[in-house]
Amino acid sequence: MDGFDNNIYDRKAFWWTLVGILFAVAVQKVSEGAGFAALAPFALFALMRRSAEKMFFWILLIATLVVGNAFFMPKGAVFVMANRFVLGCFGLLGVVRLLKRRKAKMVTPFLWFLAYVAYMAIPSYGGWQPVVSYLKMFLFVVVFLAYFGVADKAISDGKVDVARLRAMMLAFASFFIVGSVCVMPFPEIGQLSGEEYQRAVLAGQEVTSLFKGLSSHSQAFGPMVAFFFVFLFADWAFGVRRFSKLYAFLLALCPFLIYQTSSRTAMASFVAGVLVVGFCLLQMRGLGGKWRSKVLVGMTLALCACCVAVVAVPAARDSVARLAMKYDRGATVGSLNAEGLLATRQFLIDAQLANLRRSPYVGNGFQVSEQMAGARVMSWKQLLTAPVEKGVWVTAILEEGGWFGLAVFVAVALTMLTLLIKRRAYMAFCLFSTLLVVNMAEFTMFAMSGLGGFTWALIFVGVVLDALRIRDDARSDWDVDWRSCR
Repeated sequence: MDGFDNNIYDRKAFWWTLVGILFAVAVQKVSEGAGFAALAPFALFALMRRSAEKMFFWILLIATLVVGNAFFMPKGAVFVMANRFVLGCFGLLGVVRLLKRRKAKMVTPFLWFLAYVAYMAIPSYGGWQPVVSYLKMFLFVVVFLAYFGVADKAISDGKVDVARLRAMMLAFASFFIVGSVCVMPFPEIGQLSGEEYQRAVLAGQEVTSLFKGLSSHSQAFGPMVAFFFVFLFADWAFGVRRFSKLYAFLLALCPFLIYQTSSRTAMASFVAGVLVVGFCLLQMRGLGGKWRSKVLVGMTLALCACCVAVVAVPAARDSVARLAMKYDRGATVGSLNAEGLLATRQFLIDAQLANLRRSPYVGNGFQVSEQMAGARVMSWKQLLTAPVEKGVWVTAILEEGGWFGLAVFVAVALTMLTLLIKRRAYMAFCLFSTLLVVNMAEFTMFAMSGLGGFTWALIFVGVVLDALRIRDDARSDWDVDWRSCR
C-alpha cells in the first residue's frame, strides 16, 4: 500500500499487529470463545517484560474481542474469566504506578474521574443493590487503573516508539472499519440476528437499522465508528500533520458506515468531534500555519457542503428529518418536534426523574436499577453482569447520585477538560469530549466490560500519543518542554 510513510507509522508493526488481531480472532472462532485462555500467558509475559507497546496491544485486543461480532469472536465464561484475570493483573501495575510519588502529568487529570467513583461509594451503601454497585465499582477501577498504569509507564519511560504505537492503532482501526465494510454483503454476519431483533421488538423498539458490522450490536457500532473517526482525525491533524492515503481512506469510510447505522448518537458524536478538533487546532501552539489552514479550510468546506445539501436538496432534508425522528419513516423537516426527537429515550428520562424525586440529594446507587432493589438473592452471574440500561448520562447520574452526584461529576469533567487542554493533550481532550456526547444516548462510560472499556482504551492511547507528540516537538523546538507531560 503506497500510502504508508514510515516516518508516520511503522509499516512492519502495522502488518504484524493486523496478523496478531486476525490470529486471536481465529483462535476465538475455532474455540468458541475459550481460546483466549491460551493467549492470556502471552499478555502476562508482556506485563512481566514491562513492554508498554505490547501491553497496549493486549489491552486493545481484549477491548476488541469484548465488543466484537459474536460470529467471529464468540464469548463464553472462560473468555470472561481469562480477560478479567489479565486486566486484573494489569490493574496491579496501575496500583503501583498510582502509589508512585511521581506520575506523568499528562495522565494525572484522569485520576479525577476516580473521585466521582469514590463519592458514589457513599450513596451506594443505602442504594437499591449495594453489592452490585460495589462490584461494578471494583471492575471499573481495576480496568481503569490497568489503562492508567500502562499509559503512565509509556509516558514516564519515554521509550515508546510513536511510529509503532500509531501503526498498532491504525491496524485496529483498519480491522474494524474495513472489516465492517467487507461484511456488508453478508447480512447473516453483519446484521442483527433474528433473536437479537426479536428482543428489540419485545422491548418495544422499532429497529430502523440492523447493521452492526464487526461489533456485537448495531447500537454500539455507530458510536464505535464515530469514536474511531475522532481518534484518527485528531491524530492526523495534531500528530501526523501531512497527507496520508491510509488516514484519508479510513476517515472517508467512517461517515459511510455511520450512515448505514442510522444512529443519531453516532452522527452527533461525529459532528461534535469535528468541531472539537477544530477548536483545538485554533488553540494549538507550534502548528504550522499552512497545515492548520488546510485542515480548517477543508473542515469548513465539508460542513458548508453538507449544510447546502440539506437546505437545497429536498431529499437530503427529509433524510435528516427521518434520522432525527428515527422511528417516523415519513418524517419531514416540518414535522420535527421535541417529542419525536426524544421518543426513544423519554421513557427512561421520565423514570429516572421519578426515581430522583424519591432520593433527590444522594440518589439510588451506582449502576443499578429499581428492579434490583427487591432481589435479596442473586446468582453469581447476575452479580457479575447485572446489565442495566440508563440512556442519557445527565438523568442517569441524577438517578444514581442525586444532585450532589451530578455536581461532583460535572466538577470532575470540567476539571479534566481544563487540565487536558492546559497541558496540550488535544487528542485526549477531543476523545473525552466525544465520550460525553456519546453517553448522551447510551450511558456506557462505566461499562468496562463493553463499549465503555473500548472507548476508554482509545482515550488512554490518545493521551500517550499526545505526550509523544510533545516529546518529538521538544526535540525540534526549544520552546516546548518535554517535562511538562512526564
